[in-house]
Amino acid sequence: MPPVKKWLCLIAVTHVCLAQARAETMVDTILAKYGYEAFKKAKEIRFTFTGKVMGVGPSHTWIWKPQSDSVTLVGKRVSYSRKNMGEKEKSIDKDFINDQYWLIFPLHLGMDKGTRIEIDTGLSVSPKKKERLRRVVVAYVQSDGYTPNDTFELYVAPDGLIKEWTYHRRSGKRGVSWTWERYAAFNGVLFSQEHNGLAHITFSDISVR
Repeated sequence: MPPVKKWLCLIAVTHVCLAQARAETMVDTILAKYGYEAFKKAKEIRFTFTGKVMGVGPSHTWIWKPQSDSVTLVGKRVSYSRKNMGEKEKSIDKDFINDQYWLIFPLHLGMDKGTRIEIDTGLSVSPKKKERLRRVVVAYVQSDGYTPNDTFELYVAPDGLIKEWTYHRRSGKRGVSWTWERYAAFNGVLFSQEHNGLAHITFSDISVR
């Protein structure tokens, strides 16, 4: 291989390695900010999800036991294990996963496989509040799941706090943006309790044991 090509290859490999290192560092910062170590010890998480458009929308109260991955939909007398679901449980589980991802998405950066994470070298202007933040792109590359190939653009402060995100269904070019607001910690785990965007999403009755 001619010397010029060798140098070009070396530069390309170095660039990729640096990009991976930046992404891993940012993921570590986000996980630390949201209390990932405390979350891994949690035996039970309870929360109520409410999503409204023009004042109308669903509300669900869930009890989730992460270590056994068992779920209870409070008020409906429905309990199931996510490791062994029938068709009835799967129809309920779609709502649970939707609500749970809104609550603990940052923690999924430490749990989920089949993702590709990229981080911009410079700052970007967030779509909702126009803040200059670091843009972190999380792409789900697996072909299974309820909404495969989704992509999330996170707008992250230097301390790892997510301020906004843009959701792209099935990696579509046009996304929908929401804020991440009204933060509170419960037993060492940090949650955003309000998201404003196309819908108004709030969380209440949160507890971590």
